[in-house]
Amino acid sequence: GLEPNQHNTLDFDDHLDPSLNTLAEVLSGAGYQTYAVVANPLLGQRFEFDQGFDRYISLPVVNNAHRVNRAGLEMLAERKEDKPFFLYLHPIDPHLPYNPPSPWREEAFDWHQVADPPGPAHPLLPSSDHQGFAQLTTPLFVRYLHGLPPDVPEPTASLVDALYDGEVASTDAALGRLFHWLKEKNLYQDSLIIVTSD
Repeated sequence: GLEPNQHNTLDFDDHLDPSLNTLAEVLSGAGYQTYAVVANPLLGQRFEFDQGFDRYISLPVVNNAHRVNRAGLEMLAERKEDKPFFLYLHPIDPHLPYNPPSPWREEAFDWHQVADPPGPAHPLLPSSDHQGFAQLTTPLFVRYLHGLPPDVPEPTASLVDALYDGEVASTDAALGRLFHWLKEKNLYQDSLIIVTSD
C-alpha cells in the first residue's frame, strides 16, 4: 500500500494515477470478480478509484449503510459462483450531519432520553438541499468534533450524542445483515472480512 503523499490524491482536483496498481487490479488479475459500492463522493469514479473493479457504484451522498449493503448484495447475487470475489463497501456513516434512519433513530433518542426534534428544519439535522452540507461547519458541530465545551447546554449535547449513536447502531445493524447474508450463502466461513474506519 501507499501513503497519501505517495499516491498524491490529497485534494478535490487529484486523481489516482492509472499506472498505480490497486488491490482490485491485483485481485482481478488473480481471477477474482471485483465489486465496489461507495457513498463517499471523494471516492467517485472521477478520481479514478474504480481501477480494477468489474462493477463500481458511487451512490449519492447519503448517511445510510443499508443502501450501500443492498447495492453490494445485489452485485453478489449476480456473480459467477465458481469464481472468488472481492467486495468493497464504503458507507459514509456515522458522519456529519447526523441523521440516523428508523428504527435506530428512535432507539437512540430513547437511550439518551431526549426528544426527537421536529424535522429537518432543526439546526442539527440535514436539509434536503446543500444547506445540509453547510451545517458541517456550524460552530456546534466543529466544537463537537473537538469535544463539547461546558457552555453547550446539556440537552443540545445529549441530542448530538443521540444522533451519533443512532448512526453507529444503524451501521452496526447493516454489517450484521451483511454477515447474515454471507452465512446464509455458506460464504462467511471462507471469507476474509476487514472492517476499518477513519
